[in-house]
Amino acid sequence: MVDYYILRSNTFARSANTKLLYTLGAICIAVQQKEYIILYTFSTGFWTFIEYLLVWTSIRKIKTMIFQPFSLLPCIPTLYNRKYKLNQITSAVLRGSMEGGFITTYSLYWADNILVYPFSFIGSLIVIFMHTLVLNYNTKISKNRKIMPNNYNSTLTTYSNRGGKINHNSIRHVNSKRALTVLAGISMVDVYYLAFIGFQREIVFLTMMIIFGSVWTSAHYLCNTRQVLCCNTRPFSDAHAYVPDKTQVFLTYYFDVVVEIGIAYMPFYFLTQIFMTYLN
Repeated sequence: MVDYYILRSNTFARSANTKLLYTLGAICIAVQQKEYIILYTFSTGFWTFIEYLLVWTSIRKIKTMIFQPFSLLPCIPTLYNRKYKLNQITSAVLRGSMEGGFITTYSLYWADNILVYPFSFIGSLIVIFMHTLVLNYNTKISKNRKIMPNNYNSTLTTYSNRGGKINHNSIRHVNSKRALTVLAGISMVDVYYLAFIGFQREIVFLTMMIIFGSVWTSAHYLCNTRQVLCCNTRPFSDAHAYVPDKTQVFLTYYFDVVVEIGIAYMPFYFLTQIFMTYLN
């Protein structure tokens, strides 16, 4: 079986500053309602555990996260060149807050308010898109960066034959059997909840997460800082990695956005509703 991997070669994977920025945004949204606070807490906590589990089981391999205390924003030069490496637990918490807490809290807020503030929603997406684009471009023009272009589509010639090593900060095995088994179970829970408990608000929430994931991924793709690679050997090997055709690339990104973000995050909302019922 061919294994599919998503590689991230930009500073998003390792920048603690970026994740702190998104965490601040999530907290600003969460404090507006008790439900949002609970959702942020659940999603951050569970996704922190999942992130740690992904690294521990080698489904995701990620380099040490870096914190630059004197950097105002990830795309602005640092005021003082000092960096700190974070341990795995702290890194997992920050990734859980950004990739779990922010996405769910942001999406539920706009699921509730998109009809009231439609232009603000569009504006927020533009800000996120441009911030990601600028950060990726800033990484792309840095020195000593070797990466395959998106237009290199060969299932015969591996990257190593073109002379170079694949540089990446994070690599995740997309079609790992363990991950697919968990996602299948989550999907069954989602279908049951949508069919028998709640549908309208929940489907809008899911749509918001998919829109957010699409915008985020598009910015990465345009700057070629997120790639899909195939490999016929395990573990992943640069010498046997190659770029699949455009259809496979699209389907892999589609799976990442719709399933691994949208469907996988829905249970955080379900847990929030159960807890809210218990509180009331």
